[in-house]
Amino acid sequence: MALTELMKESISLWMRQRRQDVADEAKAFVKSYETTTLQSKVLATALSGLRALDYNRSKSFVPCVHLPLLVYAGMSRNDEQAVPLSVALSLLELGIDLLDNLADQELPLYWQGYSSSVIQLTATKFLCCLPQLALMKLDTSTANLLTIQQMLAQGLLKIAAGQLQDLEFQGSSHPNVEDIEASVLGKSGERRGMYAALAAQLAGASLETVEAYAEMGRSLGVVLQFTSDCTDIFNAAHSRDLANGTRTLPIALHLQQLQDTERASFLDLLAKAKVDLKAQEEVRASLLQAGGLRRCAYYIEYFRQRTKQSLEIANPKEPALSWFKEIISNVSVLSLESKK
Repeated sequence: MALTELMKESISLWMRQRRQDVADEAKAFVKSYETTTLQSKVLATALSGLRALDYNRSKSFVPCVHLPLLVYAGMSRNDEQAVPLSVALSLLELGIDLLDNLADQELPLYWQGYSSSVIQLTATKFLCCLPQLALMKLDTSTANLLTIQQMLAQGLLKIAAGQLQDLEFQGSSHPNVEDIEASVLGKSGERRGMYAALAAQLAGASLETVEAYAEMGRSLGVVLQFTSDCTDIFNAAHSRDLANGTRTLPIALHLQQLQDTERASFLDLLAKAKVDLKAQEEVRASLLQAGGLRRCAYYIEYFRQRTKQSLEIANPKEPALSWFKEIISNVSVLSLESKK
């Protein structure tokens, strides 16, 4: 077996094992804070979202789990001490995703029967209470824990600002590509950047190294988000972004190059695509014909290079360095097979 194949197998095995480890510890941690029967039921429902971390269901890179572990391992060659951090960030991720799904009216079926008020209250527990309590289990000094708590609060403010920008552009007829990029840097880039920076801070990195890891996480977050946006538009049988009128990079790039008459026609098509799968197929065909996928690939590659440059500055130890490089190289939008 080639060395690269051995590496891929090792990474895949590590990812599956750590997803399961973090999911198990997160469930046990939340259960220890249940106080009433109703709260127990609601929290258990929310934890259903951890199934995305189940190694039987997914073999992909999960940033809230693997990114902090890899960063920590890159400084100490061991990721064990960072597992409680991954638990805290996984709980935070559940809260963010739950609020996002509630806003987009895309709640999973297991939330049927719960009011929006109950779901919103549950999301705030995963955002404001449980992650902070989980951080208390970190093996670090009191001073460093306070710094980590401050970094978390500041990071959440930046993420919220990016999310607000994203909501502002929903349904826009003239989305600016630079503004879309800025919102993704906020809502997704800062999110991943925070995950990486917290792990570096936990490992005792210098300010320069913490910022290098933060920048790497930001750029990687944009790569992952842009790739996800393209997958939704070009690969999904039903595009959630088109259904919600979200102006992601493929749509913004296309609208920016259209003249007024063409723009009006395409906007009408986007309006139909909210409820019509055939209209979604027409949107997809128009984007492909105009070279939209390759234009998106340019932006993805730009941020991929930024990710690599920041990784070089951070200079993690092996094997984390090689694993980071392998993960970064595997994110590709050009491999998408469009469902025409």
